[in-house]
Amino acid sequence: MSTRSGELFDQGLDFFSTVITRLNEDDWERPTPCAGWTARDLLGHLASSVWVAMSLMQGRQPTWPDAQHPGDLVEGDPVEFWRGTVVQAREVLRNADLSMVMDSPLGRTVADALAIPVIDLYVHAWDLGAAVSIAVELELVEEAE
Repeated sequence: MSTRSGELFDQGLDFFSTVITRLNEDDWERPTPCAGWTARDLLGHLASSVWVAMSLMQGRQPTWPDAQHPGDLVEGDPVEFWRGTVVQAREVLRNADLSMVMDSPLGRTVADALAIPVIDLYVHAWDLGAAVSIAVELELVEEAE
């Protein structure tokens, strides 16, 4: 299971990246299906989710940034901000022991705890696509033990 969770996380980074790179400068202030959030807010939230995943993979209890508007977390150009986040996440994933025991609401290992960040990558790619009229097709992924 731990290998599959890592693969889904890595693939999710690419999946979200394929959507984000299609946005233009004006798209970042568009509303999304997430009530009250712009595309920039959605990106800030998703980056936070990835940061949580990185903490988990490093064996640390995650903390969520205190931001009134998640978009405030996005520094500089949104696409470059995301690319930097992906580079950091992949470095952490490369060195992670996903079988490490860490209790979470979703199970007993880091791999189990990664389920929420993995889901976020795919669902929020759809949300972002919907905000800017990009068709994003989600495929059902069944996790096997």
